[in-house]
Formats: sequence, structure tokens, C-alpha cells
Amino acid sequence: MKTRILLVLSLLVLYSLNSKVTAQWSTSPLVNNFVSNNSGNQNYCQSVSDQKDGAIICWEDNRNGNRDIYAQRINHGVNQWTHQGVKICDAPGDQIHPVLCTDANGGAIITWSDNRNGFGQVWAQRVKVDGTIMWANNGVLVSTEALGVSHSTLYPAIQHAGAAGSIIAMNYLNGVCALKLDAFGQYEWGTSGGNYLRTVASGFNANSCTGVQMCPDGGNGAHCTWSGWDGFTAGHKVYAQHIQSNGENHWSGPSHGRRVCNQSAGHQRKPRICHDEVAGCLITWEDGRVDTNVTTGRPNKDIYCERLDFFGNHMWNSNGNPVCTDTADQSNPTCIADSWEGMHIVWQDYRNYDAGPDSGKGVNLYAQNVHFEGHKRWTHNGKKAAIFVDVMKAQDPRYNPQMCANDDIGGLMMCWLGYRDTTSTFGVYSQRMDYDGNVLWTPPSPPFPGYPHGIPVSTAPGDKHTVTMCNNRTVTDMGGDDSSSAVIAWTDLRDFGSSGEDIYAQSIKSSSDLGDISAAGIGTSDKVVILNQNSPNPFNPSTSISFALATNQFVTVKVYSILGKEVATLVNGNLIAGSHNVVWDASKFTSGTYFYKITAGNFSEIKKMLLIK
Repeated sequence: MKTRILLVLSLLVLYSLNSKVTAQWSTSPLVNNFVSNNSGNQNYCQSVSDQKDGAIICWEDNRNGNRDIYAQRINHGVNQWTHQGVKICDAPGDQIHPVLCTDANGGAIITWSDNRNGFGQVWAQRVKVDGTIMWANNGVLVSTEALGVSHSTLYPAIQHAGAAGSIIAMNYLNGVCALKLDAFGQYEWGTSGGNYLRTVASGFNANSCTGVQMCPDGGNGAHCTWSGWDGFTAGHKVYAQHIQSNGENHWSGPSHGRRVCNQSAGHQRKPRICHDEVAGCLITWEDGRVDTNVTTGRPNKDIYCERLDFFGNHMWNSNGNPVCTDTADQSNPTCIADSWEGMHIVWQDYRNYDAGPDSGKGVNLYAQNVHFEGHKRWTHNGKKAAIFVDVMKAQDPRYNPQMCANDDIGGLMMCWLGYRDTTSTFGVYSQRMDYDGNVLWTPPSPPFPGYPHGIPVSTAPGDKHTVTMCNNRTVTDMGGDDSSSAVIAWTDLRDFGSSGEDIYAQSIKSSSDLGDISAAGIGTSDKVVILNQNSPNPFNPSTSISFALATNQFVTVKVYSILGKEVATLVNGNLIAGSHNVVWDASKFTSGTYFYKITAGNFSEIKKMLLIK
């Protein structure tokens, strides 16, 4: 009896010591933090800062059969809302393509494409910082008139505008339209000619308007850009319009909007936009004015940009300013303001891929800073941002670049999806650059001087995709000290066989640390095992226990009752380094408190869980 009492006391003491340390961001790229690992697939995630050192993440979710929209707020590594996420919309039919913006109070406004009524519509919902749904169940209808577009081709954009309000823009059959919602989900602009929607642009060929994007205008309106074909020009062109806070188009001229680039040859597509920090906007895009790559014979894409002032005037070059015109393809640009009225641009670059498989450099990421007067500040055709992932000579790709500001003096963080020969999977990687284009994160291995390859954010088993990134603070830390950081989220297939696609996230500091341990492997802890809190908790009748090993280990995972009696052995054997997951089915046990303990070599740790029937 004394032995049993001592064991119980030991367990409680160990738990009390452990409970002083609240859940936190993972410190290992093999572990990370789950946002939702529910049954079914969770994918296509998007994020925005919660303005309290964390992020709000939304995604498509088919746990109920059809695709719905769910969201979660994660702060200091802890999921703040309902376990597995708050339901934003589970109306009949599919809800897809969610995007979101801050509501300026720590919450978010989310909008998406919806076919609950059998055709394409756009709906929206506001969720408070505490996870409370603010508007009508399953959202407020944004596309109050017929759009003539299938929901699968609807990609709405959203921009915070005013006190907890937002402007939502979307493509329709022959153009682009918009609507403004106030903090209560009411139509702020009222009707015009019997309609709530405002026409931003019209007169395009059917279904040709794509890539609608918005940025702030410095007031309560928004700058909007898109690519469209008018049926007369030689291909798609990039257009823009300033939507004023009262819903009126600011820039006069043709119904198509303001041409951002007057170049007649080739397609201009995939525009991205950011505020120029005065009252205008900065836009970058893929440009096909050079029809053929002289090396490969394939169609060629370059990166161009332009600045428009508050009145829509071209500030640089009415034909677009070249950012990168290398002989190979450059595609999928993204941009952010640089704190000095200019812009940072990152893109996917094929210049080394076209050099052949023996080049060993694959599809890379390059970056450029464009001064507010329009000239390029860094190396001609861009600086290398991400080249090698590992030592193998293969055309390892880097895709889906994302960026956010890192500090108040023009620095940036970026992330992307990268392939590793050593694991044969896509992982998530990150890089930091200063205002002068210096790469700040260069791990010691593999040793390829001059070829940055980034910090591993997630190298757990299973492919990763649809990565997103945001600052996890309201105001950046001056100088980008170690307290400045970003939250990166992605779709994760580590448990695809058991729970489908899941959403995971990770915080990364400007020092390149994941949590308290350097992603390069040098940090503040020599912990060789990371044991996570079981999920769900409380649970009935089963729960999942996950852990990660830094090295191959003989591991045991056992469950004890509140009286210290061993009731289950879940793991008892040799395991390889990496992430592991085990499920305890407690259907034969009574409600109450239980403890689970992991032992690996000289390491052991105990956590508490609660079974409620």
C-alpha cells in the first residue's frame, strides 16, 4: 500500500511540476503544433495575425462529408478555441477558397466561395478573438446578385476597412465587383440601382477575370487588382481600381479599370498588390511579353512591377518595370511593402532548372527589393533566397513562396515548400533577409557557400502543401530582435492514413529559433524526446498521444490510473527518430483521471489526461 501511495504521490508531483509549464510552441521541426487533425481532410489554409502574439487560421474541412469552413486561433502554441476548430460554415454543398482579414479587435472576418444553393455565391462570417461567431449562422451573403460564375472559379479577396468592417471583392462573369460589410455584417454601402454590389470593372470576356487581390489605401477603402482579357488585346492584362470607402470607383476611365501595364504583347497574369505606405499601391505580376525562351523553346515568363499613386497615375513605367528578365521562367510572385515606400518581391525561378539535372539546383526562389522611385536595389535579376535543400544533385523544387514583414527597418521573412531527397517528401522551410538583401539564416550543413537553403520548419514524415504565413504581433519589433516572429501554417500529411490531411502550425523567431531551440540544431535545450498533450482531452472513449524522438530509441509508453496502477502499455519497443502517434482506446475503463508516461533511455515524462463518459 505504501508503494502504491508513493507512486501516486510521485505521479502527482511530476504532473504538478509539468503543469507549471503551459503548452507552448514546438521546438522541433519533427513535431510542430497541430491546429486540426480531425477525421477527414483539412486543407487550403489561410492565416492572419490575432494581434496578440498568435494567429487565426481558417481552412476547408470535409469532416462532415462536404467541404466546410473551420477556423482556429493559436496563441503561444495553444489552440484557443473549440477543439479541432470553430465551425464557420457547414451549410449544404461545398464551401471552398476561404480568405480572411483582421477585424482590428483580435478576431477575423472570413469569406469564401459557396454553392449551398446550387450555384456560385460568396458568403462571409466574423469570429471574435474568443471564438464567438458574430453574424448569422453559416454566414452573411456577400454576392447579393447573380455572379454567373461557378463556385469553383470564385476566388474572393478581403481587406479590413474601418471599425471591424471589411471590403470583399470577387470576380463575376464579365468583371469584378465588391461589397462592404460593417462590424455587424450589415451592407454598409446600401443599394445603388437596387443592388448592394458595386461594379469595380466590367466588359471583359466571360470568366476571364482572375487573381483578384486587395490592399489598404491608407483610409477605409481598398486598392484592387486583377488580370482580365477584354477580347481585343493580345492576351490577359493587369488592371487596378481604387475602391473608395463609400463604394465609388475613384479612378475614372474605361469600364475595365486602370491598365497597370500598357505593354501590348503577351499575357500579364497573377498580380499581387501591397500598400506603398503613402496612399497608393505597388503591384507585381507574371509577364509573357517575351514569347519564347531561347534556351528551352518554351513560353517565357518574367516578373514586372509598377507603382500607382492615389490618383491611379503611373509612377514608374507605363509598360511595367522589369524585376527579373532572366532567360528562364520566373513565376508565382508575391510581395510586401518594405517600410520605405518600396516593395520586396519573391518568386519561383527556373534559371537553374533549365541548366539541366546535373546543375543540382532545381526550381529556386529569388528575391528583389524595388526602391520607391522604381529602381532595383539588389543584384540584377534578383538575389538567391532559397537554392539547395540537401546535398543530392537533383532538380529539387521550391514552391508556394509566402512573405511577411520582420521588422520596422525593411527586413522580411519568407517560407516555402521544399523537397528533400533524404526524406523523399515536401517539407516547410523559412528564410530571413534584411533590407539590403543579405540572407541571414544559413545553417552550417550542407556546406554550399553562396547557396542559401533556409531553416527547416517542418520535416516530419508526409508531404506538406498550401503553406501560409503571417506576423504574430500587432507592431513589429524595432530592429527585428528575437521577440519578433511569424506563424507559419500548412496542410500536413504526416497522419494521412489515419486522419487524412491535417493543419499544423509553427512559430519561428527572427533568430531562426523554433520556440526555444534553434532550428539549425543549436539551442537552449538538449531534450531528446518531446511528449505532447493527448488529443482530445477530455476524451471518450479514445485519445491520441503523440511524441517525437531526436534519435532512435527503445521507448515505452504506459498508462496509469489515479491510484498508480499500470492499466495499459501502448508502446514497448525500438522506434526510429521522428514523430510518432499512438491511440489509447479506453472504452473498457471508467471515467476519471489517468496518467501516461513515456520512457526513452534515461528520459521520462508524465502527463495527465481525463476520461469522461
